Amino acid sequence: ALEATLKAAALQNAEDRQAAEDRVLEQKESMAVERESFDRFAMESHERQMDADAVIRDVVSEMNGLREEREADLGKMLTLVRAVKSADTRIKQLQEANKALKEELQQLDDLKACLAESEMKLAEATDMYQDTIPRRQYDKAVGEMQEQIAALRESERLLRRQAATRAAQKERATR
Repeated sequence: ALEATLKAAALQNAEDRQAAEDRVLEQKESMAVERESFDRFAMESHERQMDADAVIRDVVSEMNGLREEREADLGKMLTLVRAVKSADTRIKQLQEANKALKEELQQLDDLKACLAESEMKLAEATDMYQDTIPRRQYDKAVGEMQEQIAALRESERLLRRQAATRAAQKERATR
């Protein structure tokens, strides 16, 4: 009976061992499948990582190209803005100069009108005083007349003196 128990135990032990080995084998196969699946996943992940790195490099390169283009465009825009500001400043200067010229032209027009009016008044005065003598001639004539008046007064004074002397002589003679 012991022998039968030992045989049964040995058989049981052999079956347990076989079941354990089968389980180990199944686990090894399962692990191999998982390992293979993991290796495939790792490989695919590595390939995806490489693809992602390539895409990132391409995107970074494209972004750098776009940044350079944008910087060049910004430089052009800045140049255009400066040119517009310079043109605006020049336009303002020209507008101020134009305004000053218009004011000067207005003043010249006013002066022209004033000159025309003065010429008309001069023509009227010339017509009015056409028959008059020049101031020098007038002053000369006045001077000559004043000399004649002075000479006549002197003659008159002499004549009165002579008349008074004759009157005194006649009066003495009649007396």
